[in-house]
Formats: sequence, C-alpha cells, structure tokens
Amino acid sequence: MLTKKKQEKTQDKSVVYKVPCGSCNKAYVGETGRGIETRFKEHKRDIRNNMDHSAFVVHAEKTNHLPNWGGAGILASCKNRENRKATEAAYIAMYETINIRVGSMKWAKSAAAFGIK
Repeated sequence: MLTKKKQEKTQDKSVVYKVPCGSCNKAYVGETGRGIETRFKEHKRDIRNNMDHSAFVVHAEKTNHLPNWGGAGILASCKNRENRKATEAAYIAMYETINIRVGSMKWAKSAAAFGIK
C-alpha cells in the first residue's frame, strides 16, 4: 500500500501578512519565511517587553492603540524570499501603515497596485 507523505505547506510559512490596529484605520504589514504564528509570537513578545524598535510599540506609545490580532491575516503567499520582500514593500505602499520602514524597496503607490495584481 502506498502512503503519501504529509508535505509541509511552504505557502503557510512564506507569507506577507497584515495586522490591523484595534483603534484606527492603520495596519502593520510584515513578511516571514518561518510561519505566521512564530512571527506573531515575536511581535507580541516585543510589545510585552516594550521594545522600541517595534512598530507596534512606537504606534502604541504615540496613540495608545493596540493591535487587533483577531483581524490579522495573510495577504499573500510567496514562492521565495525575494518575491516575499517585494510583495511586502508593495503592500506597505498600498496601505496606511504603522510600519517604521518601507520594506526592502520603495514602491510608488500606483506601481505597487500594479505589482501585486
């Protein structure tokens, strides 16, 4: 009898994601190649430890707003790191974000919209 090996879904690990603010229309856009749950745990740890390099902490200090983890989700699954980085930067250009950096490249909003379609 042949059995199929359970394959790890790489698209579940290599993703671009969005975490909306719980109090305003802004969001955080990020990317990870290690899985979204792992990355969310790291973000939550940074908030808990008040790490000043965290966009979530900077936004919370300025506005007293916290992330809406329940509204977080995957924007795109990517095949490789380069694609993931470019996709993240395009989404950062498209949204009102709390991000501190623009990503690995700076997109014009119109080019970003074309790039992620």
